Amino acid sequence: MLVWIWENFSAINWGTVFFYLLFLAVVGLSAGWTIQVVQLKSEIAALRRTLKLDDSLLRGSQSLISAPNRKKAMKAFLEQFLQDCTGVFGTDVTRGSILTVTGKGQYLQPMACHAMPGSSIRGRRFYVGPSEDKATERGIAGEVYRAGIPRVVRFTEKNGEDLPSDPAYLKFDSRRTHSPYRSFIAVPIMADDEKVGVLCLDAQRPTTFITKEPRNNKVSNWDRGEGERCSSSHRETRLARAER
Repeated sequence: MLVWIWENFSAINWGTVFFYLLFLAVVGLSAGWTIQVVQLKSEIAALRRTLKLDDSLLRGSQSLISAPNRKKAMKAFLEQFLQDCTGVFGTDVTRGSILTVTGKGQYLQPMACHAMPGSSIRGRRFYVGPSEDKATERGIAGEVYRAGIPRVVRFTEKNGEDLPSDPAYLKFDSRRTHSPYRSFIAVPIMADDEKVGVLCLDAQRPTTFITKEPRNNKVSNWDRGEGERCSSSHRETRLARAER
């Protein structure tokens, strides 16, 4: 390449070369600037949402101080907080729930809900105890509570069914093959560094709660493969029952 340039040095239109190099540099800088602006806007939007929710918590906590019936007041406070949570996402997030540990601390159950149908929460509970024999009963909420790390689950349609990105979703209940939402997030609720529950929000778009692909693509691909196996196993079970 260098030999060719040397031999044809005088014949090369260096003005044109310079123009194209300048053009590529401008395009590259513009693309980088655009990416930074988009990221900054995303961070500002997240900050605004956080401030709104902080204000919601402050307003709600004041109502608990003088409430004669603390349990009833707490439920009303959490329901209002859930409504505010869905509100800060506009029309993307339509419903949510707050799960807390009940009984002997072995299960998470809904304590407050917003716009959730009774069929979705009636009798629903997630195991958070230490027994590995009941690991499939943890679901996403139970795993989030135990690990203390948020999870986002997205759905993609395949073979007429909604395939979750996290296999724990189908392992908990393989019958849930048609989702009324496209993604959801489960976040641990902390109080004085202690886990007290899980906040769950459902969204109508798969990208509401996540803007970047996970860095570890191997984990992401394994999750998808595991989800497909769970879904396929469920389809085979249904076909076997239909043939009987």
